[in-house]
Amino acid sequence: MKLAINTCFGGFGLSDAGMTRYLEIKGIKTFPEKGHYDTIHWLDVGQTNCISHYDMERSDPALIQVLEEMGSAAWGDHSQIEILDIPAGTRYRIQEYDGNEALICEVEQKWETAT
Repeated sequence: MKLAINTCFGGFGLSDAGMTRYLEIKGIKTFPEKGHYDTIHWLDVGQTNCISHYDMERSDPALIQVLEEMGSAAWGDHSQIEILDIPAGTRYRIQEYDGNEALICEVEQKWETAT
């Protein structure tokens, strides 16, 4: 399985071009509006519900496709995104500190048992 993580301080994010391509692949119609920091992609005309790169599943095939197609042009202003390949069935979590992320796999951890 392919998984996207941010490997620098700042935070995971897509550029406007990356987000536009992601929405195109997903077939999601939005009503974009330039926000303070980046474009807000509203899902309805009444502007009550939006889609954000912060809420994306990091293993979403559409996200992986965008990152592979566009490379660094898909990265947000404070992102440096890496695609990792992990074996099926691997238990993992993304650990984040100040936007910088690391993949933590259960098999790499030394676990102790309370007595």
